[in-house]
Parts: sequence; structure tokens; C-alpha cells
Amino acid sequence: MNHHDFRPGFAWGSAVSAFQTEGFRMERGAGESIWDRFLERSGSDPEFQLITRFTAGSLLHYAKDIALLKEAGFRNYRFSLSWPRLMPSGKFHLNKKGIAWYNVFIDHLLKEGITPWVTLYHWDLPQALQDKGGWASRDIVHRMEEYAYVAAKYFGDRVKHWMVMNEPSVFTGAGYLLGIHAPGLKSLDTYLKSCHHALLAQSAAGSVLRSQVNQAQIGNALSFTDFEPASHRRQDVLAAQRLDALINRLFLEPALGMGIPDEARAFMQRIEPWISPHDEKRMQFNFDFIGVQVYTRQIVAAAPWMPLVKARIIPPEKRNVPLTAMNWEDYPEALYRVITRLQRNYYKLPPLVVTENGIALHDEINPDGSIKDQRRIGYFEQALHGLKRALNEGADVRGYFAWSLLDNLEWAEGTKPRFGLVHVDFNTLERKPKASWYWWQQFLRS
Repeated sequence: MNHHDFRPGFAWGSAVSAFQTEGFRMERGAGESIWDRFLERSGSDPEFQLITRFTAGSLLHYAKDIALLKEAGFRNYRFSLSWPRLMPSGKFHLNKKGIAWYNVFIDHLLKEGITPWVTLYHWDLPQALQDKGGWASRDIVHRMEEYAYVAAKYFGDRVKHWMVMNEPSVFTGAGYLLGIHAPGLKSLDTYLKSCHHALLAQSAAGSVLRSQVNQAQIGNALSFTDFEPASHRRQDVLAAQRLDALINRLFLEPALGMGIPDEARAFMQRIEPWISPHDEKRMQFNFDFIGVQVYTRQIVAAAPWMPLVKARIIPPEKRNVPLTAMNWEDYPEALYRVITRLQRNYYKLPPLVVTENGIALHDEINPDGSIKDQRRIGYFEQALHGLKRALNEGADVRGYFAWSLLDNLEWAEGTKPRFGLVHVDFNTLERKPKASWYWWQQFLRS
């Protein structure tokens, strides 16, 4: 199998995010983000603080990264803009140095024949906005509109592929309910409000991009997990459906004009006093594509004692399955299962683009300097075979982005889990292609 087995014009790319790779945060006029504050609280080790400050150092080494991307054969690069680097306070005061940096970066991509795919919001909310409620405040919808306008004004003449936000189900759930991601809050009502406002913001910011950018292709990068019931018992099946509604469908169906999923509506009714009568209509937006981000599956069993969802996930380590460095099940088949389920369930579904897919491993450098990440190659091979199978069955998928080009800061999990096709020494910032990088080079240049 090689890229010729896929349809002509299929977009092959790799992906990164600003906070995870750029480094040099809160420098050159940039403001503090919620992740700066969160990591400062959670990591007291000086070495950890140094590494998280510089991460992969792409702010300085972007030319090397683009060269590695091009040499591998990718012609599309998905990256995010840093909101606090462009607008330090989250509002209309602009950081000219931040705008200049992204202009240089985008121009360099285009010069090298790489198409930029820009994510507007990839989790690094300005701390100044969090101090005023963050995603739990309805004001965030207007702030996202301003941010989208700034991005469109300064980059929309060259950037035509946009994603409004990255995995809203994750940054709301992990950040406002579970407290394991920034801003580290644990409140059900705050979580539900943040979900509601993110739903409004994804359509509001999308509308701004559409009105300001000529010939824009606008999507949203949504996280999908393959939820499977632990048995055929009705209670397990319903438990899996409830998690599917909250994690997979909550940020898709309202945009498609279907409203809040029935299984999630009971949760959202808790915040009914904060909901305006026409909010569900405001959540609708005709996205040009839906970004599908898939890594693994979860097995779900009924749990009557669990609040609201009445469901529990059976930990993969208790199921005797191969695990990744994130302690997720190594299950590339999830990509096929998610795509075919989406195509089967939604007749008005826009085209799909796989905007993230990959595997985290504990990669090691061999004595000869090579990094033989054969397991990562196997994951990509199986995932792409599944993708090809889905295409043969009629799925409308227009592109695939491997996560990630570089080893980076894996949020609260630090730098131990490595997703990259390229190894990064976080002390020297040296780059070294892995075997998986060479595999992609062969796949794309056959």
C-alpha cells in the first residue's frame, strides 16, 4: 500500500500545536496562558520547568521542522495559533511580534510548497480570560469572535484551511470537570457551562472566518473514541451510548442542526437558567469538513452508582491488551470503526478529514543512533488499511494528518510519552528522524 491507493487530491500531512511545540512562551510580548499557570503549579522540578518552557523549540527551529516535513513527502501542515502570543490579554490588544512570527512561518511554508491548515484554538486560553471565568463565562463567545477576526485579517489572505477549535470535549471535560488539565477545575456546573459556550463559540468563530476569508474551507477538529459495550446486555449498551453522546456527539450534532443529543440533554438541563432560548439555533454551522481525531477504543460497562452517566470505563490494563505510553489500548482499528459509524449515522455529514491519528511510545535511541519505532509503523499501517477499507465502503474522507511531526510536550503527561515521527532531545532541541519518518517518506514517494 502507498498513497496512490487513495483518491487523487487526498491531503497527506502531519500536525502539531502551538503550546506543545513552539516553546519560548511568555517571551516577545506573549501573554500567560492557562497552561503556563497550570504547569507552574504542578511541576516544581527545575528541569521540568525548563523543558516545558522550551518544549520542541519550533519558534526558533521552524525552518528545520518544515524541511523535515517536506523531505518526508508531506505537503500539508496542521498547526495552531497561540492566542496569548497574538492577543496577550485575550482581547483586542495585539502583539505585533506574535503576528510577525506567524507571518514569517506561514510564508516559509508556502515558499516550500506546504499548505497551511490552521487551528484557531488548541487549548492555550489566555490566563487573563480565565481570570474572568474562561469557558464557563458566556463572554468567551465574543472573545473567540474577536480572535477569529484577528486571525482572518492577518493570515486569511494565505491560509484557506481552518479548524475552529481542537477537541472541545477534551478541554472542557479534562479542564473543568476532572481537573487533570488546565485550568484544573472540578465542577459539574462549570463543566456544563463550558460545553455550552464552546458549542456557541465554534459556530460563532466559524461564521467570522467564513465572512472574512475568501474561499475558506472551515472545519472543526473533534475527538472521537470508539466506545464499545462490555457485553450485549441492554444496560451496558445504554452506558456506552451515554458516553458516546457526551464525548463524541455533543459537539457534532448541534452543529449539524440536530440539537443536543438526547442522552446528553438531561445533563445540560442543569444549567438551563444560563441558556438563552435561541442558543441551539446559534450552535448550527455548515462546516466544510469535520476533523476526525481517533487514537483508541474504550470498553464501557453500566455503573448505576456513577453520577449522571451511570457508566464506567474498564481500564485497558485490566483487559490484557497492548498499551501505549499513554496507557491507552493500542487499537488502530478504532479509526475504521469511528469513520464508518459516522458515515452510517449521519446522512448530512460533511466530508471528513483525519486531523489526528497516531500512537505514543517510549522510544529509545539505539547505539548506532537509529530509532527503530517499528510498533509505530505497524500502527500507521493498520490504521491506513482501515481508512482505505472505509473509503472502499463509501466513506467521504479527504485527508489524513499523522500526529505528530515532532515529539512534544504531551500536556499534563509531560515529555515521557512520545508521539513524534521525529525525535526531539528536549535539552539540546536536536531533531532526529525515526524509522516511522522514513516509512512515511517511502509511503508518500512511492
